[in-house]
Amino acid sequence: MRTVALVALLVSVAVAPAAAAAPPAARSVGRAGAGLVSDDGLGAVLTNPAAMARRDGWRAQAGVLVVDDDATIAADRADGADGVARGAPTLAPMLGAQFGLGPLVLGLAWHTERGGRTLPAPQADQPEDDVARLFGYRYGGISAGLRRDTLAVAAAARVGDWLALGVSATAARVELTERRRLWAGFAGREPVGAPARDVAAALAGTDTLVPGATFGAFIAPATLPVELAAAVGWANAATVRGTAQLAPARTDELTVEVTDITADRIVPSATT
Repeated sequence: MRTVALVALLVSVAVAPAAAAAPPAARSVGRAGAGLVSDDGLGAVLTNPAAMARRDGWRAQAGVLVVDDDATIAADRADGADGVARGAPTLAPMLGAQFGLGPLVLGLAWHTERGGRTLPAPQADQPEDDVARLFGYRYGGISAGLRRDTLAVAAAARVGDWLALGVSATAARVELTERRRLWAGFAGREPVGAPARDVAAALAGTDTLVPGATFGAFIAPATLPVELAAAVGWANAATVRGTAQLAPARTDELTVEVTDITADRIVPSATT
């Protein structure tokens, strides 16, 4: 059981969204993604801290992204039905502040990302033929959720009249949840994938500290009518530790709780 649960957790990103190194800010979305140059406030702390050097007064901002993301999982057999993941829109709030301190402009930001998928799940009393035909995706994942809470601190400084440089450091908490089916039968003795041998697995894991960093440059030559920006953001891979609950999918005869599961790099590192 422990081995089965660990394998399930290791592949649990199958239906979970990827985590970006630098999440978009609300202002960036409002400007069609052009926030690397235009955003010198809350979004700059997360995406290009050098842009904060535009202004050194005290400021505070709040923003929220509304994310509505559906998906369809194609059936894996000719007579099967597609699985459609539909859920309520999720909110991604952001808070931030910036202020000048001598030659530096300092910034602080907090951001929460939420995402995931939920597909229709077979019922315990559903006929086996219907389960096999309608829910072919159940071994790949029935539902998954990813939450990432990020705290960032940043500093920027002007270098001459036309160049500013900035750097930020982030610390994130990553939480992953998932439900899927595992087949626990005997190959060669019974049909592989027979729903009678399904085991329902519910997994949850957390990495309480995922570090990251961003370095940016902001260029505004007085002789040119354009502003330029560039940034590199990085977030470490998340090592998720958590538990799994296993039970026969078609009965309530037995439930097994597995604790202290560790899965390395379950949310891979990202560079933007």
